[in-house]
Amino acid sequence: MFNLLNQSRRTLFAMLVVVALSAVMSSVANAQAGDGVTLPPDFAYTHDYPALLPQADSTATLSIHYFKTEGISNDERLTFEIAIEDSLVCTAFETPDAADFRYVSFRKKRLLSPSEQKRLIRSLAQSRLYQKHDGVPIASFSGSGREVFLIRREDSVIFGGMAWSTVGTDDSPPQSDVERRVTSTIGGNYDLFIREIKSLFPELPHLMSEGCR
Repeated sequence: MFNLLNQSRRTLFAMLVVVALSAVMSSVANAQAGDGVTLPPDFAYTHDYPALLPQADSTATLSIHYFKTEGISNDERLTFEIAIEDSLVCTAFETPDAADFRYVSFRKKRLLSPSEQKRLIRSLAQSRLYQKHDGVPIASFSGSGREVFLIRREDSVIFGGMAWSTVGTDDSPPQSDVERRVTSTIGGNYDLFIREIKSLFPELPHLMSEGCR
């Protein structure tokens, strides 16, 4: 009986994913031809996914990975990741023992509820994400932040992100919000989708409070 119920849930999830991905692919088709990305100086593209969690081969109907790191140097930064494989969500968080941080290391796995799955798929459809440029931007300096998306379903893949500086000078403060928007290789309402993804990591606010001095 349990196996039958679980199979029914997977079938429903697969149907919802098909609807959502149809909307996403429609966004790709409707994206303007001139919708590209010109990176500021000291930024470049990479094609690597900087994971905290193991990156195993997935047979999931829908695979979503979101990674964020931000800090003033390579040794002083906050990093977290949220990985979803169908109904399984894995979360990770790390901060070092440093001047601005306390050491925290966190890992957790759990199953999404049916309502969480529906909200996730609805948010994916509403955000209408599409690929603006191949690769993920990364700063050549250590005082920086970056976000990375990897969304995969069979023959459909969106892999991109955004980057920004976190350290400025007296004459030139960091332009984090502007750089994040300008460098983004993903189009659509990605902030809407990020909010939904982060809602699946309810421990995150507490971990950030514990990890930051």
